Amino acid sequence: MAGLLEGARRDQPVRGYPLRVDFPGAPTSGDRVVLVGEAAGLVNPLTGEGIDYALESAQIAADHIAGAVLNGGPSRADLAEYDRLLRGRFERLFTFCRRLRDASLHALLLNRLVRVAARREDLKMLLVDIVLGQRDVSADMSVKRIVQKAFALIR
Repeated sequence: MAGLLEGARRDQPVRGYPLRVDFPGAPTSGDRVVLVGEAAGLVNPLTGEGIDYALESAQIAADHIAGAVLNGGPSRADLAEYDRLLRGRFERLFTFCRRLRDASLHALLLNRLVRVAARREDLKMLLVDIVLGQRDVSADMSVKRIVQKAFALIR
């Protein structure tokens, strides 16, 4: 790699930090600031993906704050509305993915779910589409309901 950063040297060990995946319980604003992307916990807890959530939340923030500034804000009410907009857009998805991640920690459950999803294209594509954010998580959709269906299909 000679020549890429001529004369550069590492002065400390390489370090990392866990991604914030806590959106459902995370704050979305502070004093005179709105949070977007990872700052708001918008990293998928199942996949670690977050660039598109960062871009989408930044667009929501920009649109909302621009409107608030034109109306003399942003006020506390404007920040509360921004929180409502983000939660309305992302909360079900992130709660679903967190629950699916937690369920996948149980080997028996994960093995059965994978076995059924391998045979059932509809279940496989449902999970893939949800995890990739290509399908909204409806109010009546839950990890528990999906797992129950998977267990019923195995018997």
